[in-house]
Amino acid sequence: MNLTDNTQDFTGKLVLIPRGVCEFSIKTLLAQQQGAVGVIIQNYQEGTVSMAPGTVGDQVLIPVIMVSKSVGQAITAAVQQGETVTAAFLSGPYHFGRIMGRVAGDLNADCTAQMDEPGLRNWLVTAEGSGQTYQARTRADGSYSLFADSSYSPFTVSVQPYNALWEICPPASATVAIAGQDTVRADFFARPVLHCPQLSAAIGTPFLRRCFENWFQVEVCNSGSQVAENAYVVIHLDAPGFEPIQNASLPYTLEANGDYRFELNDLGIGDCAHFQFSAVVSCDSNSIGQIRCYSAHAYPDTFCILPGQDWSGAQVTVTGTCLAGNPQFRLQNTGVAAMSQSAAFLVLRNGELYQSGQFQLAAGQIQLVNLPGDGATWRVEASQEPNHPIAGTPSATLEGCTGWSNFDTGFALQFSVYDSREAVDEECQEVIGAWDPNDKQGFPLGVGGEHLILPNTDLDYRIRFQNTGTDTAFNVVVRDTLSPFFAAGSVRPGVASAAYDFELENENVLVFRFRNIKLVDSFTNEAASHGFVRFQIRQQPNLAWGTALFNSAAIYFDFNPAVITNTTYHLLGDVPHVLATTDVSGARPGLLHVFPNPAHQVAEISLDEPLPDGTVWRLLETSGKNLDAGIVHNNRLKINQHKLPAGVYWIDFSRHGQRLGLAKWVVQ
Repeated sequence: MNLTDNTQDFTGKLVLIPRGVCEFSIKTLLAQQQGAVGVIIQNYQEGTVSMAPGTVGDQVLIPVIMVSKSVGQAITAAVQQGETVTAAFLSGPYHFGRIMGRVAGDLNADCTAQMDEPGLRNWLVTAEGSGQTYQARTRADGSYSLFADSSYSPFTVSVQPYNALWEICPPASATVAIAGQDTVRADFFARPVLHCPQLSAAIGTPFLRRCFENWFQVEVCNSGSQVAENAYVVIHLDAPGFEPIQNASLPYTLEANGDYRFELNDLGIGDCAHFQFSAVVSCDSNSIGQIRCYSAHAYPDTFCILPGQDWSGAQVTVTGTCLAGNPQFRLQNTGVAAMSQSAAFLVLRNGELYQSGQFQLAAGQIQLVNLPGDGATWRVEASQEPNHPIAGTPSATLEGCTGWSNFDTGFALQFSVYDSREAVDEECQEVIGAWDPNDKQGFPLGVGGEHLILPNTDLDYRIRFQNTGTDTAFNVVVRDTLSPFFAAGSVRPGVASAAYDFELENENVLVFRFRNIKLVDSFTNEAASHGFVRFQIRQQPNLAWGTALFNSAAIYFDFNPAVITNTTYHLLGDVPHVLATTDVSGARPGLLHVFPNPAHQVAEISLDEPLPDGTVWRLLETSGKNLDAGIVHNNRLKINQHKLPAGVYWIDFSRHGQRLGLAKWVVQ
């Protein structure tokens, strides 16, 4: 095609155009204006690249693809020899068909389609056929689309509700058959089990740069079965780490203690509200490597109690406050009923066990834990009430709470941040100076050099990217190929720096597409050249100790080669601070209790749950050397601690040569 000749007639034809300096969209639009039904771009080298929409992409109405240099040369040679070349543009991979549909909320519970019924976003759709599985997440309007190899047809298509407030109208699944390039449809309806709004909050920023303005993204969505009326969200910035908010895309009011309230109006079922704001990380109140936290709490914050849910109504929360340079933690029952049983709490100093204790609180009651302001990083973890709707361990961490100028860092992010409600999201990051602009981080970071985490611990990943090129990037694609040790269907796409489309390809590939993001280059505007995306994911259940979780991502800026991030690493094992007998299969029989604590002479230990008769305990050095041993009597044992120098030891429990558990013992 001669781009300077607009008199050529391409009516009903495909046009082959060599790749050059002119934008793809301009070439294609010119061919379209001259009657072409499609365009093939021939690359100037082997392989192909992604094509950005460019400046006039929104005017292009015909399909366009790219082929490699050799394929384009073969087409040209065939035409020059007088052959007729016929090509077909397919909407998906060859031999693949498309399964598409919509998941809608059936608010009147009649299980029939109504025009005004809302789409349900982020629901997992699964298509299974002949041992092959494909999955997708519904979009904001409830629609979904996935490609499946027709050789595995027919497929059983099913939907997994986003939460327990909904149930699928019968039939709960649909059987579809595809052949070649067929497109088949399977729609689903879900009716409310309970009418209740359920807000979820998410907040994030790519980094915390000291002395610089940092931009934060906030998203609040209603995944419930009822409109959330007069919704709002409170943003908390950890003072004095942050200076006051400078810019925001929504109006706000400043409340006490660094809280900012943003009004969101009514949020319908499946609706989301997005906004951004900026704040400077204080120069005077932060040092490089220090941890700062920020959070979003959406309201109305409702607990939707389902029929038959076996939960007392008690809720354990842990908060930390720095009082005149001394840490104080509050264990509080913020629920509506008394705790049904006694529970344990642990105090950690720089990631190591410092002390443990018991608590049982009436509704509203508080138990204080006061600790020395010696510059250590302090953390308190507490057991949650049985069958509480939110999984996890209530906890709080304080870093830098001391009257001294120096304090310890590097421990706060080893453990998970506990969000007590779905409507709450707290994120913590290190304050940084220089950084790798394209990287990936997984939280919690894990304990020690091996990044130890327990089996079944959810991971929160943040992928950061920056356009360090010389021109605007119109499209950015992030591809994350998951380890088989992750449950890909459990992924929950999170907040990001810009709007994106999410896809789940080939069961284990997460794709985040930032279409028309127009990410400026760092030379034009350094502050605006950054982006990020967060997502949460679960491990496969009950993985064995010693399982290694690796993860990295590929970032594509328009048609440039992929930028590969660093590889994150976690090892599943016994997190050292957890003072518990831990079965090697991952079961947790219960906590150990020490009397007295701290012990100076003889320490007596009792176990929450009984071990079998004949259980032997051994006291080991970290090298594995045996120091002492005995038999567990009546679920108790004694250790002569006064003979031991300060250090870390292990207590091994076994029976007939089979290990039952391992516990850490700290002597100070």
